[in-house]
Amino acid sequence: MSNKVLIIVNPVSGKKNIKKYIPRIKENFEKANFQTEIKYTSIENDAGSIIKECKEDFNMILICGGDGTLNQAIQEVDFENLKVPIGYIPTGTTNDFAHSINISFDKLHISKNINEYSSKKIDLGMINEKVFNYVVAFGLFSESSYKTGSKLKQKLGRLAYVLYGIKEIFNYKTYKLQIEAETTKIEDEFIYGSISNSKYIGGFDLFKNKSIEFDDGKFEAFL
Repeated sequence: MSNKVLIIVNPVSGKKNIKKYIPRIKENFEKANFQTEIKYTSIENDAGSIIKECKEDFNMILICGGDGTLNQAIQEVDFENLKVPIGYIPTGTTNDFAHSINISFDKLHISKNINEYSSKKIDLGMINEKVFNYVVAFGLFSESSYKTGSKLKQKLGRLAYVLYGIKEIFNYKTYKLQIEAETTKIEDEFIYGSISNSKYIGGFDLFKNKSIEFDDGKFEAFL
């Protein structure tokens, strides 16, 4: 009996060119004895909703999209307690998480080599009862990822986030926080803060020369 893979595609992520690769991806999976079901995300139907609506049992979920699309899928898989590995073809603007864990950017690589892959566990964080795999942030520049227009991102790539962030510099505010850890207590005002499981945030290497492990039970804080 063949395996089944649910392929979820965000057709507008990054440079909007992933759709042309889908027939080859489908063909490669079928050569490896996988049945494929392909679903496209939309404003009304994100990756999490697609997974929730699918009634079949899948051996794998493949995400073709950016960091946001991947996180939507991870949240739903966790919420439904599904025991299924998630594959990832990064097609977003910055693809911070993929850069951090050295995922191949070859659109066909995972489908051509699926039988050689093994799954790996990663740490998940939780905020307001929802998990995240990459980053949660507040303050200056934190709105750039979801408020920057898709047309500008397609034209300028990461620079689009920088341009939006420049506007925020003139309208920032501070946040008074009390932070407690095992041996530390801090009370101060901050213009930015993030908790992450990623070497890169917004395309920038915020943890240069630091060893970031993705399955050590620890996240990094940047304040």
